[in-house]
Amino acid sequence: MKKRALIVGISQYTPLLPDLLSAAFEAREWRDLLMQVYGFARRNIVMLVDKTATRSTIKDRFLWLLGDSRPGDQLVFIFCGHGVRTPRADSAGDCVDLQDEGLVPYPAGAADPRDVALFDDDLTALYCSIGIAPRARPTFIFDCCYSTGLDFAKPEQTRRALVLPVDPAHDRSPENVLRFTMQGARAVGCTGPLVVASTGEYDEASEVPQENRKRSLFSSLAIDALRRNPALTYQDLVSSVALDMEFARQKPSLTGDPFRIHLQFFM
Repeated sequence: MKKRALIVGISQYTPLLPDLLSAAFEAREWRDLLMQVYGFARRNIVMLVDKTATRSTIKDRFLWLLGDSRPGDQLVFIFCGHGVRTPRADSAGDCVDLQDEGLVPYPAGAADPRDVALFDDDLTALYCSIGIAPRARPTFIFDCCYSTGLDFAKPEQTRRALVLPVDPAHDRSPENVLRFTMQGARAVGCTGPLVVASTGEYDEASEVPQENRKRSLFSSLAIDALRRNPALTYQDLVSSVALDMEFARQKPSLTGDPFRIHLQFFM
């Protein structure tokens, strides 16, 4: 059984977006947790921090993470950085999701978050092109804004029209747009990962002061809880940190295999 992890932490975003004070630090904290508590070998953890976390490099290392999987393998993808929710056409070009969610890699000179973002459809296509082994155990942790909106490895489903604000990575705009109804479903044909999301679909992730530095509210609570009790299940972890996050109106979520949510974390 392999234990592999891809951990991305991006604090440097200017001038495209405001810098984050905690993301690169949290990536290293997650790495240390995996090594010290859950027995991941350093050689099996890929760290992409700031300038190394470009769109192409994340995609390349994502393929490494999930390739050649076998039943029982622990495959962990952690992203700490900016999330984006923005208008975007679907791959067929005949319907538009005007509020699509994605991860924002290191901008590398990009003028718009949409130019570099890895949207959920992009990640789904990569994931399903690999062919994950049955009973492999992929776990994805998204510590970024709007992360529950990342519909990972799911077919498109018919949605009602919904009025939502345009908000590409914190750029609050008074303009309202419609999320059009999607017609039909796209068959994906693969088992999705277990996804731990730090925020609701419409919520921003919080950074809070802690021990003379800024920390991600979600990552700091989750890492501390897992260090204190490594035997926590996925469901127990999300439920426990959710209580401590209520003051920030930030609600974490857990989606994916209903059997695995009751297993011990990283099991």
